[in-house]
Amino acid sequence: MLFAEIDIPAVIGASIPIAGIAVGIVAILAVNWRRAKVSEHRAVLVQNMVDKGFSPGEIVRVLEASDLTANGPLPSRRAERV
Repeated sequence: MLFAEIDIPAVIGASIPIAGIAVGIVAILAVNWRRAKVSEHRAVLVQNMVDKGFSPGEIVRVLEASDLTANGPLPSRRAERV
C-alpha cells in the first residue's frame, strides 16, 4: 500500500508551519492591495475635486471627513495649531 508508508504525524507537523507562512503572506498581500486601491481612489477623488475647482481647504475637509485613507485617519490639523 502506498499510503501505509506515510508518517501522518510528520506530514501534519510539517504542514502547520507551511500553512502559517501561507496565511501570513496572504495577509501581507491583502493589506498592501487594499492600501494601493485606497490610494488610487483617493487620488481620483482629489483629481475630480481639483477639476471641479474646489479650494485646497475644501479638499482637505472632504478628505478628513472621508475614510479614504490608506493608513488610518488623516492627522488632525487642530493639534498643530495649539
